[in-house]
Amino acid sequence: MNNEENQQFSFYRKLYNLREDGVTSLPQLYDVITGPKLKRITAEIRRLDTAGKEKQTKKLKLPLPLFAASFRFPQERYNDQAGEPTGYVLVDVDELSVPAADYLERCKASPFLALAYISARGKGVHLICRAETDAATHADVCRALYDTVEATLGEPVDRGCTDLTRTSLLCHHAGCYYNPQAEPFRLPPRPTAPAHRQAAAHTGPLPLRKTNASSATSTRPTNGSPGAKAGATASWSASPSRSTAPG
Repeated sequence: MNNEENQQFSFYRKLYNLREDGVTSLPQLYDVITGPKLKRITAEIRRLDTAGKEKQTKKLKLPLPLFAASFRFPQERYNDQAGEPTGYVLVDVDELSVPAADYLERCKASPFLALAYISARGKGVHLICRAETDAATHADVCRALYDTVEATLGEPVDRGCTDLTRTSLLCHHAGCYYNPQAEPFRLPPRPTAPAHRQAAAHTGPLPLRKTNASSATSTRPTNGSPGAKAGATASWSASPSRSTAPG
């Protein structure tokens, strides 16, 4: 299933710009991330961060360009002004316990991953995942996707990114991953009530009877993804994409 390469995202030149400065697409974002324009400022941000200069690092990140990941904002970037969904969700994984490049490499097995790049400070990754979402279900879709990513790869995800206005800062990463054939992540269907419970809902409570207590257990499928931490037993719920990153 191919993505629409002309899907547009609201683009901003600076963090505090509320009105979009233009629109962009995944191929254009890939070109910006891998191109030379942001190379110098990204290197300086990482140098300052390594030196422990937190305030200077934050200040230098302010002029980085960004885009709204999940919704278009033709007017201003507020929740109540969200336009059409883009069909994508940001998964922000920061303060990794493993090298960011190694983690990103493992992420490529995800069938949902459309774009991935190492963050400005070099300590995390931004994953742009294809997802079926709208304003009403957006937070639930995000949380379900976060659960899948955490269970599969074993690193905590920033769970504060469920708002409609969430943006992703751009920076230089020559090894940015782009997959134009990402599959959409969907909320799993809600389980239906057992037949006897459905009957009870229509006919009133069933007579009480004595039963032996029994414990129930549930298991998740495992796929043994390479490099995953011990204890991360869940797998991606769809088959891996057959596409590769360009170049």
